[in-house]
Amino acid sequence: GGTYFEDIPITITAIPNEGYVFSHWIGAYQGTDAEQIISLTEDIYIKAVFIHEDGSSVDDQEVSKVKVYPNPFEDKIHVISDNYNFEYSIFTLDGKLVRNGIMTNVTLHLDELQSGIYFLKLKNSSKETIHKIFKN
Repeated sequence: GGTYFEDIPITITAIPNEGYVFSHWIGAYQGTDAEQIISLTEDIYIKAVFIHEDGSSVDDQEVSKVKVYPNPFEDKIHVISDNYNFEYSIFTLDGKLVRNGIMTNVTLHLDELQSGIYFLKLKNSSKETIHKIFKN
């Protein structure tokens, strides 16, 4: 993580630990080149995936975990996940749908919501999670 200047390219490199090799990137950038040059225009999530040198995959129990912060929030909320092509829905406490769409990056701008308590539902083809979120 870190803070970077908008539109100034940075280079990130996936460096494996001993016994592992780089496989691919997931998140905002995807591909198999260990070095990526990116220009940031918004908050993003990118993760390097490694496999054992013998070709077997890394058993990652954290793959399905999703982190949502800050909570409570003012005008935007960040969702950290292993990929961002999933559906999101926001509901009021009484179940009324107030917004939905496709999550394509780490930041969800919610400045149009009134202060209160909401449910954020995140769904992909294999998993669905629901988070209680609080807008100040």
